[in-house]
Amino acid sequence: MQNYNLGGEELRSIIGAFRSAYEHVLLFETFGGVDNLLLGSDSPVLLNLPLMESRMRELNVQMDLGRVAIRSPAYILSLFRIGTREIDRMVSGAPRNTDDNARVEFAAPKALYVNNLADNVKFLDNHASDFMAYLSPAPATPLERDRILLDTALAWGRRGFPEYAAALAKRAVGGPLAEEAEQILSGGD
Repeated sequence: MQNYNLGGEELRSIIGAFRSAYEHVLLFETFGGVDNLLLGSDSPVLLNLPLMESRMRELNVQMDLGRVAIRSPAYILSLFRIGTREIDRMVSGAPRNTDDNARVEFAAPKALYVNNLADNVKFLDNHASDFMAYLSPAPATPLERDRILLDTALAWGRRGFPEYAAALAKRAVGGPLAEEAEQILSGGD
């Protein structure tokens, strides 16, 4: 789903329509928020890092993800933006796009030349989820938790988002990987 040339209410309407079709929904961003990917299921959708790591070792998966420079589960975590609970709050009261009202079909052309990408990205950021709440299994130790935080911080940094990297690194300050967290905060990898 595009995040550009689309009004905020239409964005909410599309996400709301998708959410009404699936019991569980996760939203990921692509290309710095230009596009979004919605993943829906009737079964709980959780981010299983051991399973991701296993699948990412498969040659065909490596080749597919390599085309878009995704080389680790941490990079996928850096693309995760919003989970089901937060999506529910975000789309509460959103106008529904249905077959009989075609709201988006008629509203989208009005936004065709409106540069509202930054507004939509900010709107989604305001509803962002903590990816740690969607991990399964959850980290078993503080060391494992901080390793996930810092690997994801590094992925954010590589993607060119130092503010997100710093926010994650701050969560690991004072923990078992405090020195590495401080290094990320000081601008080093």
